[in-house]
Amino acid sequence: MIGPITDRIYIIFTWSVITVVSILFGVFVFPFLWIHWKIIPIFFIAFLSTTVIFLILTTTTEPGIIPHKAIM
Repeated sequence: MIGPITDRIYIIFTWSVITVVSILFGVFVFPFLWIHWKIIPIFFIAFLSTTVIFLILTTTTEPGIIPHKAIM
């Protein structure tokens, strides 16, 4: 379901970019924003969870087949 072996490097790269950027943001910026503006970290958590959910759905679901037009 995840696709051919050649696509795995792209999946690993995508997950590592999302993970590294999120961890860096969470360690360095999140505490400052939580003290001053509590709504921005809440949006960050919501957008991160949405991104992860849609990435999992995109990488694990089959795209299906687009049928050709019937010629009459």
